[in-house]
Amino acid sequence: MKTIVPHNRLINGLLLIAAVLLFSFNLHAQTVVSTNSKLNFSADPVLIAGTNNKAGAIYKYENVAPGLDAIVSIDSLVGGATINTIDDNTLKNGGYIEGLQPQITSGPSIGYSYAVFTISFKASGTNVDQKLDTFSLTALDIDGTKTLKEFDQISMGAGATAWYMGSNPTISLTRVGVGTFMGINTDGITRNGVDTSVKSNMFTVTNINVSSFTAKLGISNDHSTKTLRLFSIYMKGFDYPDMAVMPITLQSFTTTLNNNNLVNINWTTATQSNVSHFVVQRSIDGKNFNEAGLVFSNGNSTTAINYSLTDDISSVKANLIFYRLCTVDLDGRLQYSDIRTVRISNTEASKISIITYPNPSSNELRVTIPSTWQDKKVIYEMYNVYGQLSKRVEEGNSSQTETLNVSKLPTGMYIMKVICEGQSFIQKVIKF
Repeated sequence: MKTIVPHNRLINGLLLIAAVLLFSFNLHAQTVVSTNSKLNFSADPVLIAGTNNKAGAIYKYENVAPGLDAIVSIDSLVGGATINTIDDNTLKNGGYIEGLQPQITSGPSIGYSYAVFTISFKASGTNVDQKLDTFSLTALDIDGTKTLKEFDQISMGAGATAWYMGSNPTISLTRVGVGTFMGINTDGITRNGVDTSVKSNMFTVTNINVSSFTAKLGISNDHSTKTLRLFSIYMKGFDYPDMAVMPITLQSFTTTLNNNNLVNINWTTATQSNVSHFVVQRSIDGKNFNEAGLVFSNGNSTTAINYSLTDDISSVKANLIFYRLCTVDLDGRLQYSDIRTVRISNTEASKISIITYPNPSSNELRVTIPSTWQDKKVIYEMYNVYGQLSKRVEEGNSSQTETLNVSKLPTGMYIMKVICEGQSFIQKVIKF
């Protein structure tokens, strides 16, 4: 006998099946993959679009982790840089075969030249984005010579943090934007191939729920010479010395000029644990830092603690001085702050209400304010030629010189307006 299913039961059954299928699809599309930061790029990639080693080329790495593919695209080549090999898996130059190791030749002119890559993660065999629950990337062997310096810039999104791998770094690590960190060589020493035993020229960036990141890899050249360099970014995980939990949460760090001979340096920790001391470091080139003073910790705390140091710069022969704060914990681990700057006024500069430099600017614009505005609430606004507000930054306790990230602004002319306690000054700036 043929069984007949009542119409309403049939409809309900179909709806149940559809719901299960939809749930399964959504679960697959939103899966957060647990990789423990161990990705393997040892297999040669497959070119799936564009021209090999040229801007616009897209490559696929299959199974960099179970159930996970990686898509690597060459977004752009800047300053005459060229890519010789997207990934050197020969190990003739050392390094880790599991890492992504492009060979890049610098441009023919003095200045910066680099390649920009985007790496995104997909469910194996699909175009479905996958998020990695925890992800750490280490930039290896950032070395150089007397005339050139390698640099790696990693952008991993809001919430990303970064730290040096070695206790005596030979690179300068700077946060250049939200979730974006740049490490550039400072000692001018080349090590053969990729020397993974030297951790002083490495840094690590980490974040959670990462589905893609951007890597800008290149060379700062002092001579008009093309040079082939090997880069390596490693995503399989080192034996990290538990450096993700840093000794302090820095609430503020400011530098203000006092009578042209003294710099007042103030910082506040929101929390601190197992901190030994703080070292205020000074530089006249923004790369090579020396100790300017030492302040001991007030002990463990979960509430704000204020610190200060006065630096006598009467013997420093420079118009621009850079400062950073190095926190040293009881185990010898180091944590570095962002860099702050102080500009020493000369006769002509003192006639200017505000000073903006470099102008034109491509990435960072520094704004020096009058001494009477220091340590006060200052608002920095940038307007385009149509009078539209393009960027606004408010500092409750402004340093003498603040750094604004303008890398994402379109090229063109802007009006910089700086406001404090009812006073305001304006100046034209160029973004290129």
